[in-house]
Amino acid sequence: TEPLSDRIHLHACPFADLARTNPTVVCGVHLGLLRGAIDRLRTPLTVAALEPLPHHDRCLLRLSTTAG
Repeated sequence: TEPLSDRIHLHACPFADLARTNPTVVCGVHLGLLRGAIDRLRTPLTVAALEPLPHHDRCLLRLSTTAG
């Protein structure tokens, strides 16, 4: 099997137009949703960051592992 990546490219944001004018709110909501979803999986993964990319409808989700 291939090793898991610590990055996931997210495409086609349904709120891309709004995110252009107010990325703090839109990306902040998405960050919270992603953190909640990953937490519910009960894995050693955590969401380290959600970074908007220059392509306005794309983001980069960065994951990390928790100790223990």
